[in-house]
Amino acid sequence: MVWAGRAALGRAHLLALGAPGHGTSTLLRSIALQALPHGDLVVVDGASTGEHACLVNRPGVHTVETSLHGALAALEWCAQETSAGWSR
Repeated sequence: MVWAGRAALGRAHLLALGAPGHGTSTLLRSIALQALPHGDLVVVDGASTGEHACLVNRPGVHTVETSLHGALAALEWCAQETSAGWSR
C-alpha cells in the first residue's frame, strides 16, 4: 500500500495487484520513489520479502512495515492523518 499524505487527500489512490514475479513490487517502488516529494508514504510489505527496504529511512517515508502489528499501527496513523486533514 502506498499512502500519500495531507497534500494529496483529494487525489486518487492506487491499489496494485499482481501474481508473484510479474513486477508489481517493482511498479510500486517506482511510484513510491516518484511520489516522495509530494507527500508522506507508508509501505506495507505483506509478504515480508524486504523488497521495499530501499525506502527505509528516506525523507518522506513514514514507515516500511513487514509485520502485522506494524502494519496495523501504520494504518492507524494513516486514518489519523486523513481525519486530521478533513477537519482542517
